[in-house]
Amino acid sequence: MKRATYSTLASLVVALSLAGACGGESLTVPDDQGEGVVEGDDKSDVASAILGTWTSASSTLGELRSLELRADKTFTALVDRACLSPGCDEENGSYKLTRSTNGPTRYVRLTSNGRLLGRYAYTLSGNTLSLRETTTQATFTLTRGALADEGEDCKSFGNPTLPDCAPGLACQPGPLPDTAHCVVP
Repeated sequence: MKRATYSTLASLVVALSLAGACGGESLTVPDDQGEGVVEGDDKSDVASAILGTWTSASSTLGELRSLELRADKTFTALVDRACLSPGCDEENGSYKLTRSTNGPTRYVRLTSNGRLLGRYAYTLSGNTLSLRETTTQATFTLTRGALADEGEDCKSFGNPTLPDCAPGLACQPGPLPDTAHCVVP
């Protein structure tokens, strides 16, 4: 009798595990605040509106100074760090947008080479992106600036806080270090 009960219980656990894993495209995982989060592509208008380059007017140690989210699900971020070598503040990787199953909260998860860089709850209001780090609850804002026109300075490795070029233009390095200008390709 005992053996049959354990066998039935084990079968039930396996069946429930398989049903959860194969039940659909999305998988629910708990958030740090106890909210369920649908893991999967957030294809809403809000998700496409977050694409682009965002910068901080003032950041503190550990916060993002700039964040570029691209349509191919890759990102480049500059993190406010005490750096001794060029480029140590730059992170490149992939991102995933998710949303809460029981509320309006949306999240962006940044990973680089399989390492979690951060998971942020975000809200978008015009050209302001507000981020809340889900582990520390620290909040900060980034803004999207205007795009640079032909001949204007643009974002380069040496000066990532400058704007991107307007559509149809390319950012070409200038003759001096840390300079670049928008040109017609």
